[in-house]
Amino acid sequence: METSKPAVRKEIREKTASLTSEEKLSLSDRATYLLENDPLFKNAEIIAMYWSLDDEVNTHRFIEKWNGKKTILLPVIEGANIYFATYDGMKDMVKEDRFGVLQPENSNIYNIKTIDLIVVPGVAFDRKNNRLGRGKGYYDRALSESRCPKVGICFPHQYVEQLPVDIHDIKVDKVVFA
Repeated sequence: METSKPAVRKEIREKTASLTSEEKLSLSDRATYLLENDPLFKNAEIIAMYWSLDDEVNTHRFIEKWNGKKTILLPVIEGANIYFATYDGMKDMVKEDRFGVLQPENSNIYNIKTIDLIVVPGVAFDRKNNRLGRGKGYYDRALSESRCPKVGICFPHQYVEQLPVDIHDIKVDKVVFA
């Protein structure tokens, strides 16, 4: 595997694009099954997730399943930062302007220090729990303020031996993949 972040992103995106919709959904179901059976998830009450894009582990059904049983938070992009707000159902979701990500509107913003678990998306993760994001630093800035466990979730091809890392990159505590 190439060693530069852009090269790794390109290689992983190509592999993800080669998966069929059915393969993505099957792998997503397996990954979220493993997540919900993990003690970190089981013991958490306030969980920050993400509303998945097409090239990420699909979290939509998982969020719907657990909404109401646990407090589910989703990221809200504001300027150069993300905040986590309560998910109250699809009726309150709006498309964010710059990236087209669905996010809660008119919802309660939670202090990141009150969250029990953060489930983190990534382009790739490695065996040392390093995370490679999309390159904008949103999660690195947010995660640097958090002391709760962080779990990366990904497709198997997104879990690699080693990633290039910078000093500001925030590790996850665990990686779950199908």
